[in-house]
Amino acid sequence: MGDRFISSATTQAGLALLLVAAVALLTLVFSFLGTILCSVLVGMMIAAIKPRLWRALLVSLVFPAVLLGFLRFSKADLPPHKGLQLASVCFGAFWLTCLSSRLLMVLEAPSAGPPAPPSASPPPDPPGDPHEAPLPGAGLREGRAAGSPVSGV
Repeated sequence: MGDRFISSATTQAGLALLLVAAVALLTLVFSFLGTILCSVLVGMMIAAIKPRLWRALLVSLVFPAVLLGFLRFSKADLPPHKGLQLASVCFGAFWLTCLSSRLLMVLEAPSAGPPAPPSASPPPDPPGDPHEAPLPGAGLREGRAAGSPVSGV
């Protein structure tokens, strides 16, 4: 059991570092908009896999932490309260996307009730009257002129 636990913990730590590195890269490339975009995308993915709440909460805290870290260490000319507002936007965007995606999945899921009985469908339309005049151009596909009689050959 010890080896499996260590392997699982190592995998989880590696995935967490990979997430932080990806968010940091997007923050470097796209500024704070990359962090917000990444939080929205990961929010949709988290809603799809439906993890435990504490895992989703830990993932949602990565985005504001990376954003605040970049704002602090890059010595941005942004007042501290504005940095906190941006971090709150990241956190809120994650949870808004996650909860709305999960709600849409619940609403679009098929109902678990018994299947509906088949409805009686109306009888199919009878074929057209054989003595009726053909439509213009109706026989052009077969290689005959419209309105010409059909040969019995």
